[in-house]
This record gives sequence, structure tokens and C-alpha cells, in this order.
Amino acid sequence: MIDLRAVPVAWRVLTLAQLREQPLRLLATVMAVALGVALGAAVYLINTAALTEFDQSSRRLIGAADLVIRGPPAGFDESLFSTLARDPSVSIASPLLELQLPLAPVAAQRAPLHVLGLDPFRAAALQPQLIAALSADITPLFAHDAIVLSRAAAETFGLRRYDQLPVIVGGAIRSLRVIDILPGDAYPEPLGIMDIAAAQWTLERLGRINRIDLRLRPGADPNAVRTRIATVLPAGVFAATAPIERGRTGNAARAYRVNLDMLALVALLAGAFLVFSTQWLSVLRRRVALGLLRSLGLTRLQLRLALLAESAACGLLGSLLGVLLGATIAALVLHSLGADLGNRQFSALDAGLTLRFLPMMGFVLLGTGAACAGGALPAAQAAQRAPAMALKAGDAEQDLIRLPTTTPGLVLVAAGAILAWLPPIGGLPWPGYLAIAALLIGAVLI
Repeated sequence: MIDLRAVPVAWRVLTLAQLREQPLRLLATVMAVALGVALGAAVYLINTAALTEFDQSSRRLIGAADLVIRGPPAGFDESLFSTLARDPSVSIASPLLELQLPLAPVAAQRAPLHVLGLDPFRAAALQPQLIAALSADITPLFAHDAIVLSRAAAETFGLRRYDQLPVIVGGAIRSLRVIDILPGDAYPEPLGIMDIAAAQWTLERLGRINRIDLRLRPGADPNAVRTRIATVLPAGVFAATAPIERGRTGNAARAYRVNLDMLALVALLAGAFLVFSTQWLSVLRRRVALGLLRSLGLTRLQLRLALLAESAACGLLGSLLGVLLGATIAALVLHSLGADLGNRQFSALDAGLTLRFLPMMGFVLLGTGAACAGGALPAAQAAQRAPAMALKAGDAEQDLIRLPTTTPGLVLVAAGAILAWLPPIGGLPWPGYLAIAALLIGAVLI
């Protein structure tokens, strides 16, 4: 039976002495862990808010559609709409024209405006939330130059009702008239809505559409219908079920999210290395005190646990600070830049910040674990050292000589060079991320 009662006493003696003698070194260790956890927590919170907004936005755009037919930006002949509308498995078909409309030179620095040309009567059955936000009298929408803007688009481009919106169509400037602005909760992203016939005429897309939303009859299997109608679709046009369609934005943002996650892990790795360096130097500097504790009866296991507790305390404090810092960073980013960090391709304005206990505890445990991993080897080395040797001068130099670093470092560098040439896995460069980690750690060891 191992007596652990001496561990708290040894931990207090060692840590308080360390805090008195080297407070800045401990502070640097805590802040390194805090930075890594803060980056990870901020990325998680920002992306959770962004993906929630993306999902809500795509649900408003797709609505109750079971299948979405999409084509290239140039579109396809609208006769396909008539063919699909007559399909016995289709209950409602709604044609749409989706465009990224460049603005006139006055606002050329802005991102293109997402314009949705739709048939209000057919869209009312498939996008009820979006259509319900329009004015009760939709007849002004049928004018050839009429457009309704979302609140986000109006604020982005500084427009109000009855203002003119200059756009570029075929190299010429056309002026659209803002007839209404949707409520703020109708759609969170910059969006313009036009009648599909007016959009085809004004935007020079006569006879062309690039999207058809389909609601199937009860009992129809979306996957079976998708496979069957794929035989009549022209080249470059495909059919997707609603869950796949709603996941398109999330897939587009995946690389952005993973890259920032890797940045957070690199920061955590740097924090763990700083914990290792601090603990190793601390153990060397306190080797006489450690040897004295061993001589007074402290066992190897008790000494190792006391040193690991010191690393865990630094990691826990840094992780708690990191979670608070990460939440603050996420709140500031969402308030000032939006959930896309300024990239309008993934715009999600007014995304809400939601703190969940379990994910935040996961980041605390991750930071604490990284600190413990950094302090594990110094703790093991200190516990293995004989008390008599620790009390002698010159023991530190012998301990450093015994550390094998060159061979593992060369192996890691070679492994990193090989991993860098491997192809992506699942569309993400996981071997590349491992190569960066291997090269980083190998270089440090060498």
C-alpha cells in the first residue's frame, strides 16, 4: 500500500519555493498553456456560432424541399423545370436563379451580392419563412428593376428603402430599386430577392435558371428519385438531397475551421514544450532539495507525483485562463468581424456566442494534459535519480548527457519529410499536419 500523504507536503514545499524564486518563469509557462487553450476555445466557439448560422440560413433558403437540382453559374435551359414538374413523384417544383451579382465601381470593394430570383407563389410552399418576411403586397416585386434586400445586405452596402443599387450586368451598369428591406431575423446574411422573370430580363438570363427545388409526394424515396431523374439532367447539372445541400456551406468552411484548429494545437504543443523546459530546468536547479527530500523518506513515486502535480497545477491554471480568454476573443471577433473572420464567403452576421460546459471542460482537460505531458519526463528523471547522486556536484551534467535526442530528432525529421508527400485523407491534408508536427518536434530535439 503506497502512502500518498507525503505528496501534498512535498508539492507545497517544491511549488512554493519555485514560486518565490522564479515567478516569471512559472507565469510564462501558465501563459503559454493559456494561449494554446484560448486559440482552441476561440476557434471552437466562433465556428460553432458560424455553423449554427449557416445551417439556419440554408434551411431558410432550401425550406421544405426534398431535392435540390443545381447547375453551373451560367445556368441551364428552363425547359428542364417543366420536365421535372410533370414527374409523377414531384408534388411541387420551384424554379430559381441564384447569382453572385458584382456591384458597380462605386462599391467595387464590396463582395458580390447574393441574389435569389424566385417565383413568389411557388416559393411560398417551399420557403415559407423567407416568403413570409416579404410585404403582404408582393406585386411591386414583379417590376423589372425591383429588389428586396435582407437587413444584413442593406447595412453592408449602406442602403435604405427606395435607394438605387447599381450593379454590373454584361459589362454595363444597371440600377436596381430597393423596394423593401427584410426584418433582421428573416435572413442573417447579405441577400437580394427578385422575381425570377424580372431577374431573367434585367440580368440578361432569359430562358436560363440554375436551381430547381422539388418537394416529393408522400412516400417517395428522395434517393431513389434522385437516381432516376439523374438520367434526364443535362451535363453539369446534379441533384442533391436536402441534408447534403444544407451541408454544402459547412463543407466549404471545413478547411478554414481545421486550419485554425491546427494552429491552436501548435500553440498547445509550444505550451507543452515550454512546460517541459521549465520543469526540466527547475528539476536540475532543485536537484539538491529533491535529493534531500528523498533522503528524508520520500519515495520515488511520491516525488514523481509531486512534480506532476506541479505541472498539472500550471496546466489547470493556464487552461482556465485560456478558456476565459478564448471566450473573450470569440465574443470580440463575432462582434467586430462576424463568424467568418472577415471572409464574406462564409458570412454569418450577428452569430450568437454559446458557452457549453462539456466542450469548455474538454479544453481545460486538453491544456492540463499537455502540461502534464510536458512535465512527465523531468518528473520521471528526478524520481529515478539516486538521493546520494543528487546531492553531489556535477550530477546535472551527467543527466543531460544521458538524454537521447539526436536519433529521435532525425527519425522525426525523416518521417516528416515522407509524410509531406502523402495525399490528403478525406479531402483534408492530415499527413501534412502530421509532417509539420514531426518536423517541429524533430528540429527541437536535434
